[in-house]
Amino acid sequence: MKNTLRLPNLIAALLLVLLTAPALWAQTPGIVSGGVYKFTHKGVTPAVCLDVDNNLATPGTRIHQWLDNGNDAQRFVVTLQTDGSYKLMHLNTDQFVQPVGGATEHGTRIEQNNSTDADYQRWTLQDMGEGYYKVTLKGTNQCLEVAGNSPDPGADVQLWDDNGNDAQRWLIERMDATTGNKRAAGPAFSLTASPNPFSQQLRVEVQGLANGPARISLCDMLGRSVYSEAVELRRGPNTLPVRTSAPAGLYVLRVQQGASVQQLTLVQR
Repeated sequence: MKNTLRLPNLIAALLLVLLTAPALWAQTPGIVSGGVYKFTHKGVTPAVCLDVDNNLATPGTRIHQWLDNGNDAQRFVVTLQTDGSYKLMHLNTDQFVQPVGGATEHGTRIEQNNSTDADYQRWTLQDMGEGYYKVTLKGTNQCLEVAGNSPDPGADVQLWDDNGNDAQRWLIERMDATTGNKRAAGPAFSLTASPNPFSQQLRVEVQGLANGPARISLCDMLGRSVYSEAVELRRGPNTLPVRTSAPAGLYVLRVQQGASVQQLTLVQR
């Protein structure tokens, strides 16, 4: 009697596994559900990555591309859904990648927003070889694309019709979850600037991590560079004068030393 019951019980157990874990069979090759990943635009030097503007955790924050910098703004938790699609969550936040307003028309910009079960936060990842993937909004032929295949930091990321262009190819690399930093740099690396608002001259104070090269840059809110200079930092305090004739408006000041980045929002009068 025991032997006759064993086989049906085994079959029932196997069926239960198959029915309750369909995602195990749909997982995209090379992608580990729950892993932390960086998305890099194919064929661009220096490398530019999918980036949440200013590493904000605010719903509605714009997603664009920016220079590879190791910041949490460029780290996404990729989680497999039961339908075989994936949700992409900005690391150390509760914000997910989606088209603005959940729209599906080509040209729709990309943002982060609060979690929903809607298809507009679900993406299919198609392996295109050599570590590159095509990222398509579920239920559409609209792909995650850098507008105009631009190589520029700050370029918009949008939906666009599937066209095979490098603008729609992303190198998806798994990263150690501890390499990102919510504050954009280690505790020894700090940045202040005065006055703010400023006119044409700015005094920048940087606490350097080590003796060596760094770059200081000023970009407008569209990511367009208005000032960029290679500098030598020493470990500890540094004072850097910045002169610019940029028009009045909001700007982002960034200082990068190695993989560490600090940034501030400034007002030019």
